[in-house]
Parts: sequence; C-alpha cells; structure tokens
Amino acid sequence: MHSTFLVNSWAHLWGARPYETRDQSRNSTLVAVLALGEGWHNNHHHRAGAANNGFHRWWELDATFAVLVVLGALGLLRDLKVWRASEQRMEVWFPS
Repeated sequence: MHSTFLVNSWAHLWGARPYETRDQSRNSTLVAVLALGEGWHNNHHHRAGAANNGFHRWWELDATFAVLVVLGALGLLRDLKVWRASEQRMEVWFPS
C-alpha cells in the first residue's frame, strides 16, 4: 500500500514532466518500479483514458499494463484503450 500511496505524493513533487498538464504530476522511475508502472504519473495525466502509462519512452516498464494484456489475451478483459504515442492516437485492443 505504501508504494501505491507514493504515486499521489512523490509523483506530484519529484520527477520529470515530459507533458504539460494542469496539475503538478511527474514521472518517477523509483515510484514506477515500486508501484509496477504507476509512477509514470505525468504520462497518466496526459492521457488519463489509456490503460498503458509507460508510453513516453521505450524503457518505461509498465507491469500493470502487461497484466492487463495477458488478461485480454485470455479473454478475461475487453476494450483495452491503449495510447500510441508515436502515432498520437488511441486504439482499442481486445474489442468486444
């Protein structure tokens, strides 16, 4: 639980801001490692509807998203919204 709480505290105080958002959200590698990818908080605030948070750089580990992809592949999840930063568009994986 402490790792989860870091997302809304640490990731609003320290880290990089690759995207201009209305808040002070930041990307934190430390929080991303501890909270399984949720530390890419500025990315999340930039595209809040996307299931993937680690889309700004190729090395942004997003373990939570990986679990969602596995669930979708198993047929347990549908309509996963994925932000394609390189193409600047949202797409849906595992449509219903």
